[in-house]
Amino acid sequence: EDRHVNDFIKCLQCWLWLTLGDPHRDGRPWRLKRLDLSKNQLSDESLRSVIDSMKRLDVRVERVFLSGNRLSSSGLASITEYLWNCQDAVWELDLSDNEVHAELGQDDNVSALLRCLYNHSRYPVMLAPQKALPLSLRLAGNFIRSPQRLIDDIRAKGCKDGKPLIRICDSPESYMQAHEEFLAVYLPDFLRQKIVDGGPVPQPAANGQAEGGLRLRSRSRRRRRRKEADAAQA
Repeated sequence: EDRHVNDFIKCLQCWLWLTLGDPHRDGRPWRLKRLDLSKNQLSDESLRSVIDSMKRLDVRVERVFLSGNRLSSSGLASITEYLWNCQDAVWELDLSDNEVHAELGQDDNVSALLRCLYNHSRYPVMLAPQKALPLSLRLAGNFIRSPQRLIDDIRAKGCKDGKPLIRICDSPESYMQAHEEFLAVYLPDFLRQKIVDGGPVPQPAANGQAEGGLRLRSRSRRRRRRKEADAAQA
């Protein structure tokens, strides 16, 4: 649980060395199929410690499960930072049943996560030319107000010349793209939140952020910069 995070980090590093070998000798980063830390009462601070260790060790994970903890918007910001700095795409991210707050029109960390995915050159995952795999993003059971309006707003802002650049998928299965898309995401049970429209929204601590929402206008420039940076590191 939360109080054993430091022990977990030490055990994880030891296990990686013994199981996967020295990444510097092999010239390949450590890669895991899944990391499941669900239902451990993790706080934002504890998650930050885990994320910092994963970044320091360059651990790349295909599926991350963090449901049923005590993560708030600060914890989501740590996850977003990890995703942005990781050169491999995450295929599934489960943040359901936590304490993440979001509201349409606010510069919240859910919007920041979607901006990260939109501008990251590794998303959506391409299994073959024009064959894309959506990120399975589980955010049900949080404090996201008006989730359907948030989805509608994402779709409305993600268009160029009449072509949608964002796809909200009905399933986690791969699909064939008709044109280039910058974001493909599957949001199971997203409408199931801990609040309902019209009800009071528990507010996180004020952070001085201004209203903003998703804001995707600089997408192409950011993706080009990211692709150039990835190529330079390859």
